Amino acid sequence: RKQSTAYATALWIHRFVLRLHDTVALFVAPSRFMHERLIHWGIPRERTRAIVNPVDPLDVVSPPGKFGVYVGRLSSEKGVDVLLRALARAGDPPFRVVGDGPLKRAMERLADELGLQQTDFTGRLPGPEVQRILDRCRYLVMPSISEEVGPLAPLEAMAHGRPIVVSALGALSELVRDAAGLAVAPGDVGDLASKIRHLVQDDDLCIDLGHRAWRLCNEGYSTELHL
Repeated sequence: RKQSTAYATALWIHRFVLRLHDTVALFVAPSRFMHERLIHWGIPRERTRAIVNPVDPLDVVSPPGKFGVYVGRLSSEKGVDVLLRALARAGDPPFRVVGDGPLKRAMERLADELGLQQTDFTGRLPGPEVQRILDRCRYLVMPSISEEVGPLAPLEAMAHGRPIVVSALGALSELVRDAAGLAVAPGDVGDLASKIRHLVQDDDLCIDLGHRAWRLCNEGYSTELHL
């Protein structure tokens, strides 16, 4: 795979060209997944540490909103085409795609071809506006088809008490442990559509998963713990 080749190339450059493994005192990873990957690459465990990306959970969580959301880059590794096909199969629920990237126009065309009347492409938004959307949304989807190292968007949604649906891949799998969200097979349109339908139709499920996600943020991803 392209991703495995890129990892191997980067490792070779770091180890044999730059010789960073001789000069770096401590390798810090932003997720447990990446921490184990560093060790797998041959970096001694005692010279590695996982310090996960932090978020500040809200004090008060608002009730679930009416629309789902994706926040991130619109590029091939993010699986946005899988998301759009899943939305069509799930019955075209209200959804917002927040972000920009090389595939934005292609994804807009695909949404039109699929007949998605309730999917809105907002483009890139300022941070405060993204936070307002997360506070008003119902759930967040991150359907990546490549390994994520330490994604922030799903963590920010969890900090707002929102359930997440993520690919069972890389660091994303850590975020749905202890039933704090829903995992789907990477690239599986049917599986993703089924999970989206559940969240659209079941308020109690949204509230329960959102509370679990918010609690996980408090227990494992808060700024205080990070510091």
